[in-house]
Amino acid sequence: MSAPAHHAMNPVVSSDALLTCAQTIRDWNDPKLLLILLALGFLDIMVVVGNSLVILAVYLSSKLRSVTNLFIVSLAVADLMVGVAVLPFSATWEVYKVSY
Repeated sequence: MSAPAHHAMNPVVSSDALLTCAQTIRDWNDPKLLLILLALGFLDIMVVVGNSLVILAVYLSSKLRSVTNLFIVSLAVADLMVGVAVLPFSATWEVYKVSY
């Protein structure tokens, strides 16, 4: 059964959508926004590297394997997952208001 003619997809793109797309493309060339994104990217890299070092230190040193430090490692793992899975997209959203 085919869809009625009034439910067919409209291939025409609205002018608002084109303006939003053009604005987004222009924003990618804005030096101020790129600098903010670069700073947030650097912060994200520091989160990943720092938490990786905490996990690696406890893994490699048997003296650091206490109950307290294992709790710190679990926090570092959670923070590492946020740094990998959330922060890059959140930073892009904050700067460019782009959704994925």
